Amino acid sequence: MLYLSFKNKMNTMKKLVLLFALFATLLSCSKKESDIKDLSPKKNNTPAVATTGKVQFQPQMIDLVSGNVNARLEAAAAATILVTIEDDKGVVVKNKASIKLTNFNGSYISQPLVLKDGIYKLKEFLVLDAASNVLYATPLAGSALASVVTTPLPMTFTVINQKLSTIIPQVVSTLTKTAGNFGYLTFNFAVIETLDFNLAVFAFNKTTVAYDLVTSDVTLNNGTTEIYKGTFPANIEAISIKDKKTGTYTLEVAKTGYTTYTNTYTYADLKAAFDDPINVILEELKEICGDNIDNNNDGKVDEDCVLESIIVTPDNFVGTIGSTKQFKAIGSYVNGSTFDLTNQVVWTSGDYSVSTISNSGPIYGLANLTNVGTTSITVSLGVISSITFLTVNP
Repeated sequence: MLYLSFKNKMNTMKKLVLLFALFATLLSCSKKESDIKDLSPKKNNTPAVATTGKVQFQPQMIDLVSGNVNARLEAAAAATILVTIEDDKGVVVKNKASIKLTNFNGSYISQPLVLKDGIYKLKEFLVLDAASNVLYATPLAGSALASVVTTPLPMTFTVINQKLSTIIPQVVSTLTKTAGNFGYLTFNFAVIETLDFNLAVFAFNKTTVAYDLVTSDVTLNNGTTEIYKGTFPANIEAISIKDKKTGTYTLEVAKTGYTTYTNTYTYADLKAAFDDPINVILEELKEICGDNIDNNNDGKVDEDCVLESIIVTPDNFVGTIGSTKQFKAIGSYVNGSTFDLTNQVVWTSGDYSVSTISNSGPIYGLANLTNVGTTSITVSLGVISSITFLTVNP
């Protein structure tokens, strides 16, 4: 009896041990499954915000006679500052940019300048009056006046996300000095007032399952006049254009493999984008046909393959003799998708004496404006065609 009782107790203990082990295993599995969920990549449907900060400049005058530092500029006519700034890679991000000054009882401070986070060097700093005469300047290192200021240029500063930093360059009056005394080549130059706005271009990355900043080709037109064209970096950057204060602006952002982004902005829109960057999200082009246009095997041409119309850009362009202009042909398909057909359509000019148009590689759709007049520019692909006009002025 004692043996059977002991045996029963042992069996019960074994069962308890087995139950405990099973419970611990279940907990372990549950924990591992949780860990997998936590470590798995999560889809990010919104682009990362390119971080920026602001910097303002407050010039401090150095008296050459006494050597004293004075926050008040003696010249009451100070209107703007002119700055040249490089990033930590030596790329000029602001080249003689004009920034307005505000007078607070003789102490001047500039309007804030928006820059992406990072380390920068102030390469040039000049204080100008309303007529663009240089009143004060910060000496460059190695110049005759370099020892007068605490920190001759270049001056390093840091821009921090969503913070306003104040930079205080020390300046010396140019009244009795030459540009060479400060290390500058000249103080004689025309100041062009600019409109600066910030732009960021994103595209969805299937590998990282997130939106990434990408390079792109950017064009900006004011009416029918092209005022900016260039390759835009994979970063938030400022675009500077001549400040016309009026009109509408058409922004075009293109990248191979993506639908071209086009939108119209007012002057006020671009001005607001100085503080709040324009974020462009490019959409990947849908696959347009293959060798087999009936991919669904339903006996009908796939909608993706039915070309509905072609748009030629720019429309009704006006240029001058001796210049060239690149035209593009964008096809619109029945399903709403678009595709760049510039290299596939047939290009013709209505009057080749006014302007030719290239219909072969390496550059299709390039017009050479040769004589005064107006000519039609026609594109065609199969039975679909489109027309625009080109005017050539002297």
